Amino acid sequence: MLLLDQELHRSSYSPVGDSLSDIEGAKAAGARVIGYANKPAKKAAFQAAGADALVTSMRQIAVALMQVEGL
Repeated sequence: MLLLDQELHRSSYSPVGDSLSDIEGAKAAGARVIGYANKPAKKAAFQAAGADALVTSMRQIAVALMQVEGL
């Protein structure tokens, strides 16, 4: 990731994670995170870890990003 003379603020990005460590890491960094639950068992784990949104298909990513970003 290249940041050109900009400071990246935790609240200025919303990562998409498909593992529990992705969700936990993003939350620990103070970011809003979208959990990509590509397996049924991941939904409950991501919810418990504090995912701000959950998707089960890649098509849902854009909608979830708008929701998390308040657009």
